[in-house]
Amino acid sequence: MRRAVQGWPYEFLPVMEEIVARHGDVVRIAFGVPVRYVCSHPDAVKQVLVDERDNFVKAGPDNEVIRSIIGTGLLTSDGSRWKRLRTSAIPQFRPAQLQLYSEVVAEECEALADRWEKRARTGDSIDVCPEMLRFAISVLGRALFGVELGHHLHELVGAFRTINSEASRDPTVPVLPFLWGEGRARYRAALRTIDRICAEIADESAGSSGTLLAALCDGPVNASTARDHVKNFLFAGHATTASVLSFLTYVLGSEADVARRAAAEVDTVLGARPVRFDDLKELDELRRICQETLRCYSPVWHMPYQSRRATVIGGYRIPARAIVSISPYLMHRRADLWPDPLRFDPDRFLRERVRERSPYMYIPFGMGARRCIGERLSTIEITMMLAVLSRRFVVELLDDEPVRCMPILTFRPDDRLRVRVRPRSTADGRI
Repeated sequence: MRRAVQGWPYEFLPVMEEIVARHGDVVRIAFGVPVRYVCSHPDAVKQVLVDERDNFVKAGPDNEVIRSIIGTGLLTSDGSRWKRLRTSAIPQFRPAQLQLYSEVVAEECEALADRWEKRARTGDSIDVCPEMLRFAISVLGRALFGVELGHHLHELVGAFRTINSEASRDPTVPVLPFLWGEGRARYRAALRTIDRICAEIADESAGSSGTLLAALCDGPVNASTARDHVKNFLFAGHATTASVLSFLTYVLGSEADVARRAAAEVDTVLGARPVRFDDLKELDELRRICQETLRCYSPVWHMPYQSRRATVIGGYRIPARAIVSISPYLMHRRADLWPDPLRFDPDRFLRERVRERSPYMYIPFGMGARRCIGERLSTIEITMMLAVLSRRFVVELLDDEPVRCMPILTFRPDDRLRVRVRPRSTADGRI
């Protein structure tokens, strides 16, 4: 693991891929504190997330990191509290509600494309990651909480990027509040910014009926509880979606054939008009591109749990109170499960090929009772953004080198992902 530590954060997952290839489905890693068991096989996924889900809880240092940032809410709760919050939130993610959210998503996609078109005219490059953060946070504020974030966007993007930056400094110290010196000061300032803005969102959203916050609170709650509900959904919803959208932009710039296929389908289904909710079922090529992006660049690169009781996974004895980490990233890149796994191939997700696979082989949004409640909203955001970018632009990377990736709180590209775009000519349906 020496190379993983010395090359942190960029070398960590490549080293883990090598270890999994050598040692198999369950790997004991004595890396930092505490020792953990990393699982990357569909059978382990089924056991931990479905068959023995009551034996694995959201505890341990990794989950304490998240709680230190976003407090206690649906993402960070367990047991009866989690069940109550999940039940309360489910109606906010039903099809009729998602159709309403899709109108916000479509507007925000076009707003981003309008900003990028201005950059295209001047020839300026685009810093992709903060653009996608801004988009994802805007959608969540408007769709889930009924709040226009306006001038708060710049502060929130900066604060979340600071926390990610500080989290990337030392892989052997898993709890961010233990940072020292200037890093500690930056981290605490970012947390104060997030707390202040989320409290304002909660206060403004509390007066609106039909919002997610109203559903979660279902009666009087104190201000800190309402703020933590906002933080939970804002953090979980923006970080993963923004990461996928950044990687999707990279794919459009690095995979010319994929970009052509996406543009051809958009031209056929949409023509020159904006994308709508009812179009999504017709955009099957785009669906496959989005799913392959999620396979190659799983934003939730690991799912850490703590065992309540000793058990056996894949023939290995797991003691009580052990940290067990399910890794979608490692499973999605195993050559014995996904032939030629580093090749970007959307046809892996042709429906007939999907039916041939175990459902536990592909888990970008988790599996079982704790499967991401916002999966369908995120899918709408990703697909609509791909449709808008494919309809309006050709994406050109500024750097020919493969994107560098960082497994921090989420799996994301580093801050050097920059592109230029040029408007597409759709007069004859070709790029």
